[in-house]
Amino acid sequence: MDKTISTKTGTTHALLIGVDNYSTFDPNGGSNLRGSRNDVVLLASYCMEVLGIQAENIHVLTTPEMSLDDFQKRMIPPEIEPDESKSWLESLPRVTRGKATKDGVKDSLEWLLATSKKSAGAALFAFSGHGAWSSTAGPLLCLEDTTQDFTDGVLALKDLGAEIAKARARHKLIALFDCCHVTASGRNSRLQGKALPHLGTAQNVVDDEDLFNVSDRVILGATPGKEAFQMRLGRWHGALTFALVTAAERWRADNEVSHGSYKHVMKRAKGTLKALGVPQNPELWVAIRQSPFLGVKAGPMQREPDAEKDGAQLQPDWIYTIYLGVNTGSPVLAQVVVTSTGPVYLRWGNSTPVPINPSSPTEYWYLNTSQLVNVASAANVFITRTTLKGNSPTTPVPMN
Repeated sequence: MDKTISTKTGTTHALLIGVDNYSTFDPNGGSNLRGSRNDVVLLASYCMEVLGIQAENIHVLTTPEMSLDDFQKRMIPPEIEPDESKSWLESLPRVTRGKATKDGVKDSLEWLLATSKKSAGAALFAFSGHGAWSSTAGPLLCLEDTTQDFTDGVLALKDLGAEIAKARARHKLIALFDCCHVTASGRNSRLQGKALPHLGTAQNVVDDEDLFNVSDRVILGATPGKEAFQMRLGRWHGALTFALVTAAERWRADNEVSHGSYKHVMKRAKGTLKALGVPQNPELWVAIRQSPFLGVKAGPMQREPDAEKDGAQLQPDWIYTIYLGVNTGSPVLAQVVVTSTGPVYLRWGNSTPVPINPSSPTEYWYLNTSQLVNVASAANVFITRTTLKGNSPTTPVPMN
């Protein structure tokens, strides 16, 4: 086993990106943010202290770039006086730091995918900053050198997914997008929006296939057409990042357990945002929602279909089949039926079609429990999609 693997959640590497300065895009400074670097520091602290990730396995890219001294000072909670924190400063691990330019992100992404491929663990990719939308390229992560026409200095979600696919690392990645325009289907003295202008007239609705290519564990800052915000509570932070980490820490304290699940942490985070008056509704795109927050190890799995979902996390009217191998001839681990509304008919082999009739978008998980023992040793996972449209009692969807 890889000696660097965390025994806590299975996450061993992290690339954390935070962009506050957008002077290339807006020389007047009107598009600058204030909390993205603080988000990176907050996540780095959580990665080391809670997830158990070693400091040398964390890359932090920011704009402006943080010196080691600045990075360490930002990790000190506001309630700690400077004269009390000297020993803590000296003991803080030193992570790899750099600029959040397009080239810098490209190099660190290559590092993340290469090292996670060799490791037994998974990798976290987190971005805090502006998002934008292009009618040709789709959703964009805006980096330090973003140009006014968005032709350079940006990372398109499609390109990110392509790099992950090339490295065959999708099943080992966790993605957190604390920005606008990266969604699953789009100001006052305390709040600051995080959306740059659209390029073109397309609606900011992401093709679910783009998210599917990145990971099946994605946390999104906002719903389609809505903004993500940064807020000031002592320090400026991305509202989503602050709410998530705060919720995760509260869950650990209240329940005296090491980790809350994605499902429980997101529920609390949404409650935190509502209580703070932040008009933001983040989304959770996680296949196994009982996995530990920012982790990959599976939680309890059931033999029976699981319809207890907060709306569909995968695209409705599709059935996803997950194989432990490289093609459809490999053993089936699970099938996920994602309905919209109305009856759906499923058939196992030559058996009588079984109707399911939800009143709202719902996921149903069917697990091949005999294959669960093989998950940890599986070298590859292959996933296919089959449409549910045209489904009827006489033409039911065949299940493996």
